[in-house]
Amino acid sequence: MSIHQQVNDAIFLAEHNRHVGAFTLILLAIGASARKVFPEGTKKDHLAFKLFLGGRLRRILLYDYQPPEYSLSTGFTCVVGGKETDITDILYKYFRCSLAHEGKLATEVKFNSSQGNPNGYPQRPRGMAQLASWSEGEDGGKLTLDHIWIDILLEVIFHAPCNASEFGLSYFTLVPMQCIDESDFQQSFMINYEISPRMYYLLKEIVCELSPNFVLGNSESIWRSELERLSESRRISDALAELSRNKLLTSHGEFLPNTINALQEIAHSFERVPI
Repeated sequence: MSIHQQVNDAIFLAEHNRHVGAFTLILLAIGASARKVFPEGTKKDHLAFKLFLGGRLRRILLYDYQPPEYSLSTGFTCVVGGKETDITDILYKYFRCSLAHEGKLATEVKFNSSQGNPNGYPQRPRGMAQLASWSEGEDGGKLTLDHIWIDILLEVIFHAPCNASEFGLSYFTLVPMQCIDESDFQQSFMINYEISPRMYYLLKEIVCELSPNFVLGNSESIWRSELERLSESRRISDALAELSRNKLLTSHGEFLPNTINALQEIAHSFERVPI
């Protein structure tokens, strides 16, 4: 069974209220995706799973495109088993392993809907929804993950560059023009525009998705329309909202002159090449 088939079957199960079955298939598809990036013999199963998932979730949940691309830490943690634990460890140990090897969820966790509508496919709203909750009990309490994780993890799989051929997509990266040292460029850029490394990499990702030629050949209003389209398609997380939160847009959601200059400078300094 291909990853594409697993995804299709998971969506079918979710639409018919078989959410645990859907989640099981999705976690298997994440393991298979991880093995494309880290072939057998390069990383142990749990490391491959968590490295692949951690890097993708940082982008989707926190809009963090900083290297490294694959990371054990997402920055999203929950208390389970009495200690603060990264979501990648939780998904691997308490969900993936328990479902795959025991056919049931671990006793420390539950998988329910907190959105008031437990039926059908759980569409993730924009922004940070309530992705997890903790409930006290005589058994010491349980961590509940929301059904929204089905949608989040399907996004991880669908938009992972390693799965591009499965879903008929293409992915690109930016490489500096000749005679440009990216380390020097980044340091100078961050000083000139007074931005953090995190915002530098987000701006780079925006230029990469739009393409340098598109940025240089169109107005900021056209950029915005295209970014909205890319956000709706989940191609890139809600970049406009993140730019706004970091005061790189006006109160009306328009690009500030400094932000326009920053995006254009990146477009002038990098070229887009296929991954």
